[in-house]
Amino acid sequence: MIYATNFLGSFLLTSLLEPHLANNARVISTSSQGQYATDWQRLFNIPRLAPKSTYGPKPADSASYADTKGMQVAFARLLQQRFDSAVPDRKLTAHAFSPGYTFTPIFGKFTDLPWYVDPPFWFLKVATVLATPVEQGAATGVWLGVVEHKELMVGGQYWDRCTKRRTMVDVLPQGMLERMWQLWCVDAGAQWEEQ
Repeated sequence: MIYATNFLGSFLLTSLLEPHLANNARVISTSSQGQYATDWQRLFNIPRLAPKSTYGPKPADSASYADTKGMQVAFARLLQQRFDSAVPDRKLTAHAFSPGYTFTPIFGKFTDLPWYVDPPFWFLKVATVLATPVEQGAATGVWLGVVEHKELMVGGQYWDRCTKRRTMVDVLPQGMLERMWQLWCVDAGAQWEEQ
């Protein structure tokens, strides 16, 4: 459910919308600082991304969340590469951003989960008094969508508080990232048009 909700849905939607995007469209994915906890090794060593019991124990929800947020960053990078190899008169860009620790309704959805099943989730749930309002969390995403700045025209980056940040995606081998794309296509049933 986390994989489908946090990643596959937006991946599939983008594949369907891509032929209809304006020449200067921006695709902006909401990632998270949690993406720094993505277990890339586990993701690259399973035949499919969707967790199943045959691949070992199901990861905790907080681990699945981190993995899908890392996927958003990888998707922005790969989508930008796709855009860059497309028709030159289109200047499409793709970005991923973190809204920061934002108070959203997600913490009310898992009230019956015991704390010891997923301690990171419960810590965050208790710490919601430190969270920023949703409007503040959306600021970087809005900024990415409307500001005309030469650095934003490059695309394929991860942003936090309107600042470009480094991630593991910056050092992952291209072949591994391309394998992720292929698996996402299978898992989402996405058929991207040829460039």
